[in-house]
Amino acid sequence: MYNTKSVGDNMLLCNVTEDGMEIIQLSPDGNIQPLFHQNAPQFPFNQTCEQYMVSIRNHFVEDSHMYENILILEDMEKKEEKVIYSTLWDNENGIGEDLGCVSINNETVCFTLNKEYKDKKSEHVLFLYDIEKEKIVEEIPLRTRVCYAAYGGEGGLLLSETDDSKYLEEAGSLGYIEDGAYVETAKVPLISASNLIRDARYTGEGYYFTTVDAAYYWNTKANEIFVFDNQWLENKKSRIWASDDGLKYVGYDGDNTFIRTLWVR
Repeated sequence: MYNTKSVGDNMLLCNVTEDGMEIIQLSPDGNIQPLFHQNAPQFPFNQTCEQYMVSIRNHFVEDSHMYENILILEDMEKKEEKVIYSTLWDNENGIGEDLGCVSINNETVCFTLNKEYKDKKSEHVLFLYDIEKEKIVEEIPLRTRVCYAAYGGEGGLLLSETDDSKYLEEAGSLGYIEDGAYVETAKVPLISASNLIRDARYTGEGYYFTTVDAAYYWNTKANEIFVFDNQWLENKKSRIWASDDGLKYVGYDGDNTFIRTLWVR
């Protein structure tokens, strides 16, 4: 069972089953509530903010040769789900549309789409979905595949790029959206193809984000960077994530399990 996110005091866990994966919600009193199930073995990409959960869910179709990527926004208070985007990927031939990553704040869902063709160059696109308006409001072409993208409000964007055909030494960047395009303003130090950003959250002053080797807070307004070394987590690196409150991780004390938060004030 793998930790994915938290909603208030509750944990979201991904449980591997015989026929796929399921996401469950675990409360402090031990109550378990199933949220959704998928029949494909890929980890569902889950992100949360306040009462919202957004997830990329994977379902095999047509004898497992193809699978659906479905991006779903759920209001966990109202128990309402809405499909934002749906794609179909040919797993056998490696062509079609494949949802890449997703992030969320209380106003906007940010997600990427990779389009692979048989006879022409791949395309990579970033979308912004307005939760209140219930529609996609921006469509931004990207130069390469993106491992993670976090929207910072007022057009701000944090990108972590990856490219199978080229080792990117500077794979992280800050920038903004203007006239339908991404304008890069700064590189993120220490981010490379071997240490990609995999989770981030904008706080109003800057970004909390995590990588394979460390976690960061970049106050973009003051241009100050704080680095948290992940080594002290003792092989629990996958259990640290970014939130509005700071960097959260699962801690242990004997038989007790708890969530701690690191933040910059």
